[in-house]
Amino acid sequence: KPQAPPPVPRKKFETPHINDLWMSDFMHGQSFRIDGAKRKLFLCGIIDDRSRFIVGARWTLRENTEALELVFKDALAAYGLPKLFYCDNGAVYVSTHLQLACARLGVALVHSKPYDSPARGKIERFWRTVRAGFLPLVDRSTNYSLTDFNNRFSEWLTHGYHQRFHHGIHQTPLDRFLADQKNVTIRRVSEIELEHFFYKTYRRLVKNDATISVNSALFEVPAKYIGAYIEVGHPTGQPSDLWLYQDDKP
Repeated sequence: KPQAPPPVPRKKFETPHINDLWMSDFMHGQSFRIDGAKRKLFLCGIIDDRSRFIVGARWTLRENTEALELVFKDALAAYGLPKLFYCDNGAVYVSTHLQLACARLGVALVHSKPYDSPARGKIERFWRTVRAGFLPLVDRSTNYSLTDFNNRFSEWLTHGYHQRFHHGIHQTPLDRFLADQKNVTIRRVSEIELEHFFYKTYRRLVKNDATISVNSALFEVPAKYIGAYIEVGHPTGQPSDLWLYQDDKP
């Protein structure tokens, strides 16, 4: 068999302030009894590079764009906007939907090289902490709802991981995150703006009968748009809640 290439030397890296860089990935978890059925769970997480604070995390049944969007939006609403959003080259992270959302937010979306897990070493190290510190506390024979399972994990994050001494930063993630807040200006967007930034959008030509087709469904639009190209969008998972955009406003 061909030998693996020698490991690449890596230097320690850390951003100057919180929200300079968020790192995201999915962890493949174990199978648990969820709502009466044995289901494999995935953990979507987002870690702040400077503080190692977990700004967003949620266990889901699928590794998909919808799961990432929920976690990302919760993190943005709670902790503001990062300058860089760093992730791998998986299909979830290279989707046009995520690229457009980050562009609207003014967040730079950056991808690591393919098959380069050490480049995301901080969140990979957090996965190891989850496997060693949280999963052994979960009873595999108990029947959970997904909400109950996530509540247990949030409690472990709040009272365990975030308040435990981290040898990489020589303090707790919570203390470092809070200490640096006075040194940065947190960029925020309103809840309504945040929702619209993540809408799935389409460009359509209005037919002579003043209709357009989106996701195999016909929608009627004002007659003044006949023969023109328009932009429409809807929330993820709600294709019938369609909005028409004019001058980049819904």
